[in-house]
Amino acid sequence: MKEYVEGRDPGARAVQEIAEACRRVGFFVVVDHGVPLELCDALWKECFAFWGRPPQSFIAGAVTQSPFVWLDFCPSPNTPVSPTDAKLHKDNWLLGPTEGRKGTQWRPDTPNMEKLWFQYYNHMENLLTILMELFAMALDQPKHFFTQKLTTHNHPLRSVYYPGTCSTAERAGEHTDWGCVTILMPDPHTSGLQIKNCDLSWTDVPLVPNSFVVNLGDLFPLWTGGKWRATAHRVIAENKPNQAPRMSIPFFGLVDEDTVIEVIGQESGAQQDGIKKGLTAGEFFADHEKYSIYK
Repeated sequence: MKEYVEGRDPGARAVQEIAEACRRVGFFVVVDHGVPLELCDALWKECFAFWGRPPQSFIAGAVTQSPFVWLDFCPSPNTPVSPTDAKLHKDNWLLGPTEGRKGTQWRPDTPNMEKLWFQYYNHMENLLTILMELFAMALDQPKHFFTQKLTTHNHPLRSVYYPGTCSTAERAGEHTDWGCVTILMPDPHTSGLQIKNCDLSWTDVPLVPNSFVVNLGDLFPLWTGGKWRATAHRVIAENKPNQAPRMSIPFFGLVDEDTVIEVIGQESGAQQDGIKKGLTAGEFFADHEKYSIYK
């Protein structure tokens, strides 16, 4: 991705590699992504320290009995994301359980943590734009086909924490992501993320230094008429005693909720299998299991 990040033509080969990855597995690892490594490291340390504070364990225990907890941030729609923008103090910070968006409203109590989240969010939006432009080219669409549908800041950014355990059970069960595309900062120290193969076996996602793991959500298989995949994945505990805590930081890229979804490459307004006429992204996000006919 280095060429495209630096404003150069990525070349037909790079676009083809992305198209092939999306067609075969819907998962790939990106390096040379342009996100400052020192920012990633600082955010990681700040979030990990947050989860290690004694008061946090009390708060987390009050809202969930699940095997992991999360801290969620999503800006208000149409609000510029800037660390100095006072409007951002109206935005949503939630501490909550694994299911649903229930949770305890929470504000960062350290200015540095809030600043790092905003800076990282900015970079994730930039990386999302780059990926969506490459996706458009991989589908033989105009470069801004997807990015013109990214006008609101409705992308959740989450820190997910799995406490240390002696169990070998799954830490997060088999699932697909319900949105468009997920950009994951994986735990650099602990493996466990696996993707499901067509033969129902599981493959470990490798830990690549200074990289992000990218996977497609359920909307893309529908949007592409089944050409691209949203692959099931899970997080397992390593097969060893006294496993350390694990943390990941996923960014869930979503198109605007008023985006009308029609199979890419088919005539606009034509009858399309699995998609009702006029289906919007917002309707899909609210009831994605109903429309997720391609896996």
